Amino acid sequence: MRKLITVLLCLVMLMSLSSCVGVEGMGSPKLLEKADPANSAMTIYCFDGKTTSEKWIFESELEEKIVDEINDLKLRPASRSSIKDIKTPCYGIMVYGEEGPIKLATGNGLWVLQDGSVYKGQYDLASVFDNASDNDMTTYDDGLRFPNSAWLGAYNTAYYRKAGDMPSEISGVSLSFVEYKDNVVTVKLRNESGNDYEYGLYFALQTQIDGEWYEIPPVKDYAFTELAYSLPAGGSADLDCSLDHYGKLDAGRYRIEKESFIFVTDGVTDSNKSLVAEFEIK
Repeated sequence: MRKLITVLLCLVMLMSLSSCVGVEGMGSPKLLEKADPANSAMTIYCFDGKTTSEKWIFESELEEKIVDEINDLKLRPASRSSIKDIKTPCYGIMVYGEEGPIKLATGNGLWVLQDGSVYKGQYDLASVFDNASDNDMTTYDDGLRFPNSAWLGAYNTAYYRKAGDMPSEISGVSLSFVEYKDNVVTVKLRNESGNDYEYGLYFALQTQIDGEWYEIPPVKDYAFTELAYSLPAGGSADLDCSLDHYGKLDAGRYRIEKESFIFVTDGVTDSNKSLVAEFEIK
């Protein structure tokens, strides 16, 4: 009987320990477990509240050291709402792995993953950024390129690009909303300019927050086929814009922005055009 009680107590202890996995750091996730630093460069980011700076690390041994240190962190899960506690400057990292790029953002002891999950764990990525070479540093005027900015921007619009007022018609070429269905927005291009016109597939998504328009980043990586389509004078075309790479969108007002319109007038091209079509998700 005493042996049976001892066995039961051991089982209870094991169950208690297993329930602590991920709560006190036991069995916490390895954030860069699938990274392949030996075959890819590493990008380190800093967002200072206005601009995003990128630096590159090409030394495989240093990359592997950073990957190992981050994988060894004892992490605890945190709520997504804790993202609001991340202050600038904050830092990010991207390295390629088995399934494509792995992107992490960190600040104030919090880590934000690509799927929006959040963990607590301390690591001095600021020093990694500061010690990286400035030779190939690139700076951008917003936070759109910062890792996982779609999740961060939901709590701080500084990560988004303020779009301001934009037209729906320029020189007889217009963009209008047709319908929103199954996470696809259909817009119509009309060419009443009297000149031939070409357009591409690229578009950006904007949202209205407190009366201001912002371009928002996607939650998933995506790419557009670089093809030019002809829209002759007097013609029109319906374009389907899938929003799947933006994830689940909240109710609100949005705009599709079509950039790089190419006008062809007497053999002269002008590609500096951008139009928007506004719609609402209820």
